[in-house]
Amino acid sequence: MRDEYEIQDLISRYSMRSRDASGRLSRRYLRAEATWQVLGEPGFRFDGDKIGPGIRSLVEPANHLIQMNTPAIVAVNGNSATARSTIFETGEYEA
Repeated sequence: MRDEYEIQDLISRYSMRSRDASGRLSRRYLRAEATWQVLGEPGFRFDGDKIGPGIRSLVEPANHLIQMNTPAIVAVNGNSATARSTIFETGEYEA
């Protein structure tokens, strides 16, 4: 259960610090073979070392960004894991 807790913690910290464009959370916690994917419209997928820059490309242009996330359903299988959660985002971008 420790792995599940740490993954949930990562998702929560990402939401709390989403306006921090440094990308530190991505580099610190995600492995090189990790994927950060958003399903739905608009959909995004960032892999490996492109996760930090990808997240920054979404966050930096916003005047403000608010996120609310549900607890994740986490499945750990050996050295890999999958987490799914619902994140509601709203923000303000220049026209």
